[in-house]
Amino acid sequence: MRSISIGMMLPTSGIRPMGKEYKRAFEKAINQTLDGSEYEPEIIVELINDGSIKPINDALDRFFGYHDVDIVTGIVSCEGMQHSLERFEKREVPFLCSNVGEHFFPSAGYNDHVFLNSPHLWQQSWLLGYFAASHLGKNGLIFSATYDIGYAFMQAFQVGVRDAENETNCEVSLIPMPPDGGLSPVQEAFDQVNLESKDFVFALFSGEEADLFINEFKSRNLDKKVALCALPFLLDSGKQDLSGLSVYTTVDQSNVKSDILYTDVFGNLGASAGTAIGETILANNGEIGASGLNDALRKLDNTKLYQSTFSAKLLGDISVLKNTFGKDNKHDFTILLQKTVDLDGDKDLNALRDAMTSNWVNPYLGV
Repeated sequence: MRSISIGMMLPTSGIRPMGKEYKRAFEKAINQTLDGSEYEPEIIVELINDGSIKPINDALDRFFGYHDVDIVTGIVSCEGMQHSLERFEKREVPFLCSNVGEHFFPSAGYNDHVFLNSPHLWQQSWLLGYFAASHLGKNGLIFSATYDIGYAFMQAFQVGVRDAENETNCEVSLIPMPPDGGLSPVQEAFDQVNLESKDFVFALFSGEEADLFINEFKSRNLDKKVALCALPFLLDSGKQDLSGLSVYTTVDQSNVKSDILYTDVFGNLGASAGTAIGETILANNGEIGASGLNDALRKLDNTKLYQSTFSAKLLGDISVLKNTFGKDNKHDFTILLQKTVDLDGDKDLNALRDAMTSNWVNPYLGV
């Protein structure tokens, strides 16, 4: 047997076991792909805690300085990885980075050894803003906890609203940062905004704070008065009573038939990474180069552009969904809009991509 060394960086999270979901799916996929071959994957895991710059560089020191890995993968944000990317080019080792697309990355991209494996939620947030301004009304609100607003979702939504080319007014209401270890005062924040006067609200909450938002939104009967737009993670805890609720979300083409609400997003990212790396190994006699990895990724899913040097993005349609929930949270949905979103020429968005827009380096949901 020939051993292939794979470095895997995984964050820790108090919201969901994202690292475990990724690793488990990756191992299953690569083992199935390589089954019966002469190749055996050696997966070396490094926990990178919150995914900040130091633990990433410490992990890479061990991957390159001791393990001499053939490829690196894992869940890392674009902000967290940006100061380490030249190391992959220098060593000619590919990096298949997985995340949900919580940050912009520079319009010029990165180097040709870096690939992004993502549903690109920044791109989807643009379409949700475009849809809200085009179809839901001219008076909106972005309502967010401090944690969730530290990513690119809000800015992308705002550009989408502007690009709808109407006079939509979309205000922002930010809940103050809670004390360390505490939850945002969501209930009190509802008292500070007049949601009943809005046509739509883009709610940016996750984890327990998402539960607090849903409970308060329903208890005030706002679900019958205001159109609710959100990332799918608003509905993700499994503890909420969603009955009677309607929520507008988005989904990319590769997930529209399998994971509408991204409940298994990190498992799916791990599975696609494992399959693609396994196929690269088989197709290239055990060698893992950038060109071979790109070929395997495109063969696996041609609705995405993975190469970071070509502005990695979704190439296929993005769908806007109206999700409805009945008794016992029975879920149904209707596709309201399907649109290919190419933002490479959007001056407002590219200005954001090339500016410092966030201090958050941890992957989304990695807290």
